[in-house]
Amino acid sequence: MRIGFFGGTFDPIHKGHIDVASAVLNAAGLDQLTFMPTGDPPHKVHRNVTPGALRLQMVQAAIGETGNPKFSVSDMEIQRNGYTYTIDTLRALHAQNPNQEYAWIIGADVLADLKHWKDYHQVFRLCSFIAMYRPGYSREDFLTEYEELTRLGAKIQFVEVPSVDISSTELRAACEAGQDLSGWVPKSVAALIGVYGLYQPDKPMDLAGIRQELQKRLSPHRYAHSMGVMEEAVRIGRRVGVPEGKCALAGLLHDAAREFTPAQYAWLGLSGENGALLHAKASEILAKSRYGIEDPEILEAIACHTTGKVGMGILAQILFVADYTEAGREGPHFDKVRAAFEQDGLMAAVLAECQMTIAHLEEQGKEICRDTLETRDWAQDRLGE
Repeated sequence: MRIGFFGGTFDPIHKGHIDVASAVLNAAGLDQLTFMPTGDPPHKVHRNVTPGALRLQMVQAAIGETGNPKFSVSDMEIQRNGYTYTIDTLRALHAQNPNQEYAWIIGADVLADLKHWKDYHQVFRLCSFIAMYRPGYSREDFLTEYEELTRLGAKIQFVEVPSVDISSTELRAACEAGQDLSGWVPKSVAALIGVYGLYQPDKPMDLAGIRQELQKRLSPHRYAHSMGVMEEAVRIGRRVGVPEGKCALAGLLHDAAREFTPAQYAWLGLSGENGALLHAKASEILAKSRYGIEDPEILEAIACHTTGKVGMGILAQILFVADYTEAGREGPHFDKVRAAFEQDGLMAAVLAECQMTIAHLEEQGKEICRDTLETRDWAQDRLGE
């Protein structure tokens, strides 16, 4: 028996999903096709995803409406805590039935991303792939990727599916605008969207809501550091006359993306090997797109909290220093920055932090970021005025 798994966020599921699933079921010769809504998809970190239980309910309603006995729904990934990775699902499936043949259904454009999947070598051993090929795609564009993946052990079958002129992103936007969705989603799904009031304009998340979510997403150590920076930023802000709310948000969100994987940075359009620097920009993106922060001073502070920046505003200076002087930081180099702030003020602390960071990197033989060098020189000039 050959079972195909059609994974996706399905936020919401629409008629296009049903159409391509029907095409794959027939063209690939599957005995069964199982829709598997993802739980907490690691590539969707830039926005809030509808709770899994509601997405599962919409998928179940849509599949029930088709009446196709070869369609089924799995809640395996919805029930799992933390980020959802295909390898974990495959291991669980094989533990239940080690002799079953599983095929993972993906878009042909996802081929290039397979090498970024967690433990992809093991994924290739545990399942084959059905790559959905839509009219208009150039097969030549995928040949190089296909050949490399097959050399790595992937088994890939191409299946042509109908072109779909709709996306879940467009559906959510249409729903926000108050448009009728009946032509795009099954009737039962449209009804559920109405009952639960889904896909309405986002409201910025408040501080308590952000704290609650970050506590789930970050490791205990990273969350404790974020709370420490938040408290320290508020303390410094009081001393220099910056509103506590701005300081708290900047401090809490500064490391929102600190524990991202390289693939997650890539999904946000960021690349490079130094995650310690990438995370500041990624955290800025999350603050804006996921948590609804629009204040340019908060976003600037998050974006440059690791390296500093010439001409950065006072909130950015506060966060730059607070990241170094929060209560959890112990050692003489941290104490020097604390002393600089207490004795000579915020700009002196910025300079001291740059000097400590540069000296530490030189000791380790590591490359020093140009922004930090330029921030040191800028701070020196400001203090000499």
